[in-house]
Amino acid sequence: MTRKKERASRSRKRFDLATMRRREIEAIARHVGAADSDDFETYAIAWAWHADKLKHRAWALTEAAHKMGRKDFIEADAAAIINEASKTPQRRDADALARWLRLDYDTRCRLGISTIGSHNVPKAGRAEIQKCRRREAMKRLRRSRGAKPREEYEANSLSRTKPWAQLGMSRAKWYRVRCETSPLTPVLLHKGSNEVVSECVERKEDGTSDGKGSLGVDTVSVSKSVGVSDLSAS
Repeated sequence: MTRKKERASRSRKRFDLATMRRREIEAIARHVGAADSDDFETYAIAWAWHADKLKHRAWALTEAAHKMGRKDFIEADAAAIINEASKTPQRRDADALARWLRLDYDTRCRLGISTIGSHNVPKAGRAEIQKCRRREAMKRLRRSRGAKPREEYEANSLSRTKPWAQLGMSRAKWYRVRCETSPLTPVLLHKGSNEVVSECVERKEDGTSDGKGSLGVDTVSVSKSVGVSDLSAS
């Protein structure tokens, strides 16, 4: 196993959904100021749902309440919250938990929440938004690398400009003349009976070729497309 795979494996093992949920619930509670409102119990119950595997739940909930901003929260209050959480149907699904916490999509994005959904944008909608964002990001990356918009590319393509029509010649003749005047002359090499690979013979300044194609085979005697086996024998 490579080092990269080992690091990825360790990262997957370290990830714990319940731990991430508890941290995100604390962040949401701090953001909305739940400590100074009557909704604090809602966040505390949600936190307790995801702390069922902790050994000292009351102490841990007390510390979490302090992080949320409720400084006067004690372990007796935590025990009461844990008791209430055991009687309340749990919301483990991402969108169900978001509805319980009344978490909207804008707040979710602002806080970087990833394990809790949103009550106003369903999972399918969030996936579509993410898809559009990735598409726009890739579009900006292609533009930064010099790629042209499709409309501009098609407008300047040879099939649209048709330079052969301006010269009064056929399309095939225009390509043939361009190949003859180009520094590289294409030679067609057949691989088998169906596949055709375009190769080039480099021309010298006096118009003669060096006798070698880009594959390194002798192509002096090649004037048209021939089989690879014929080239090897020449």
